[in-house]
Amino acid sequence: MRRLWLSSLFTVLGAGLGMLSASDNTLTAGFVGALIGLIASVVVFSFPRDRDYPSHSDDFFSKN
Repeated sequence: MRRLWLSSLFTVLGAGLGMLSASDNTLTAGFVGALIGLIASVVVFSFPRDRDYPSHSDDFFSKN
């Protein structure tokens, strides 16, 4: 559910900022902004923050 909220937030923000930044063809700019928001949500979901990348066991100074 959190991913749905976050992706919809990125989509709405992208569409809104795209429409605000364009002086002409605001519908097209909103559509492109929504696509950029969806791409940003895919990037955010591709790199989860619940694990360490790289893990601490791969460190040069680790004792493992």
